Amino acid sequence: RGFAYLYDSYSLYDKWHKGELRAEAPALCDLYEMINSEVFLEPMRKVLDAPAISFADAQLTRYTAGHFLTTHDDGVAGKNRVAAYVLTLSERWGKAWGGLLEFYKPDGSVDTAFVPRGNTLSMFRVPQPHAVTRVGDKVKAARVSITGWLRTGEDPGPGGT
Repeated sequence: RGFAYLYDSYSLYDKWHKGELRAEAPALCDLYEMINSEVFLEPMRKVLDAPAISFADAQLTRYTAGHFLTTHDDGVAGKNRVAAYVLTLSERWGKAWGGLLEFYKPDGSVDTAFVPRGNTLSMFRVPQPHAVTRVGDKVKAARVSITGWLRTGEDPGPGGT
């Protein structure tokens, strides 16, 4: 009942702030630093008409058989989230496998559903009701992505709000 999820996660945000990301995953460290550079943030400010965006957080997520994320809107007090993003890394994902990113109308019915596509950046304003549908029990592939939020204010670091 209520908000629930089951998926694997590796926090690039926390690992970077603890000084561990470069040693553990150099390529992910490069990616994390790029999404926090002006090269990425400035165009996002323009696209979203949100000049106050000051940083991004990120995690590596993996959905496998049985994994899901129930309906929620990413609006968390004190997080100052302007937009959410999903950079899909998985190639050739099948619609019938589940793991779709769904958006909902005010009445709770599905408005739009997106099948994960490799090398695709999806972005949407917060708050907005959405979910990731359950990945089927027989699916052998993993739905892998970098997910996070574009935020305003000062970056509080790991464990911060």
